Amino acid sequence: MDTPHNDHSDSNAHRDTGHRTPFRAILLHGFTNEEALQIMRAVKALGSPMKDAAFAMTTPTSLAWKVETWVAELEEEHRMMQQYQRGGNPAGS
Repeated sequence: MDTPHNDHSDSNAHRDTGHRTPFRAILLHGFTNEEALQIMRAVKALGSPMKDAAFAMTTPTSLAWKVETWVAELEEEHRMMQQYQRGGNPAGS
């Protein structure tokens, strides 16, 4: 998650449309990889809808992003990963 693929300045990706569970994102900063994994497991153990929460750790590049850009980028990556895990073709969407 080093660079955004699109300009998301006009994106509504972070807003709940009322038709699905709102996108939930958790940004981690300053944690070791092991600490981050423990946090992710603890959050996911809370059950639905937290099982679908997306996580990201900051990078030098992402620290300069607007929150809107960060959330839109993470939502797109999360959607593609979920589609891939379900056997879909995220590139063709």
